Amino acid sequence: MKLQDIRNVAVLGAGIMGHGIAQVFAGGNFSVRLMDVDPGTLNKALDRIKQNLDLFLKKGLTTEKSAQATLSRIMTTTDLGEAVADAQFFVEVITENIDLKKDTFRKVDALCPHEIIMASNTSTIKIADIASATTRPENVIGTHWMLTPHIRPLVEIIPGEKTSLETRELTKALIISLGKVPIVADDMPGFIINRLQVGVFSQALKLLEQGISKEDIDRAWTHHLGLRYCLMGPIQAMDSMGLDTLYLACLYLAAVYNDPGLNPPNVVKEKFEAGEFGYKTGKGFYDYTGKSIDEIVAKQNEELINLMKTLDIKIC
Repeated sequence: MKLQDIRNVAVLGAGIMGHGIAQVFAGGNFSVRLMDVDPGTLNKALDRIKQNLDLFLKKGLTTEKSAQATLSRIMTTTDLGEAVADAQFFVEVITENIDLKKDTFRKVDALCPHEIIMASNTSTIKIADIASATTRPENVIGTHWMLTPHIRPLVEIIPGEKTSLETRELTKALIISLGKVPIVADDMPGFIINRLQVGVFSQALKLLEQGISKEDIDRAWTHHLGLRYCLMGPIQAMDSMGLDTLYLACLYLAAVYNDPGLNPPNVVKEKFEAGEFGYKTGKGFYDYTGKSIDEIVAKQNEELINLMKTLDIKIC
């Protein structure tokens, strides 16, 4: 199957995530069958999609003609068989319960004798476990959309142990065709996004338990860390702060808190011993050879000022 062969998409689950995913596919010129067992949820989903499109109109992100065309491509149903009857791509967006997900994929597998890619929006469950309920695990893949999927650009793609290269590459091409940004994760519980998030949440809750106010914890993010990570990822951020600083800080924290888990990972130790500290040496996790660090920093400073102005955060 090729990208141009995908014309019909089935989305199972019309809740907070499902309605937005259906909207994205419909906006990408795909015919969408949005399925839910509850007719009331389907009606609410259509109302939410209309509200989303109204906001897009208000912000100049779409036109009246385009918005109406998007709505016209979405059909609703309470029947799974009807939803997947002629679909080439299926997205499951139900509760994070492995038994329910496996039962759903088992049913879709039986209902679709034709070629179909079966994707799960799971944020934590191994794709291989879900795929084990089907007779064609090579066609099963994870597509973890972010909350407010009609707005947020990122989609995690998670191939399972038996997912074929064709399924992986076709799914990636499909996500790109929708204007989204795919990242490919290994099939490990939590994948990339939630592995990163759980580290932040865990430390934030520990600080809260230690008596730091929730307001100050949130301000630490909104007035510094959130701004930094809007402009660069954590790997580049480590390069910018200096991997020597990171290495020594990790050693200090591990000793002070008597926590071996805070010791610098081997990958940081190797960079420290090689003298590759990041921006200050021209090489860290990234190679900055031939690039002006001053120009990089100046550009980042300009982007930071623009961001702070947009967020109405006082600069000086």
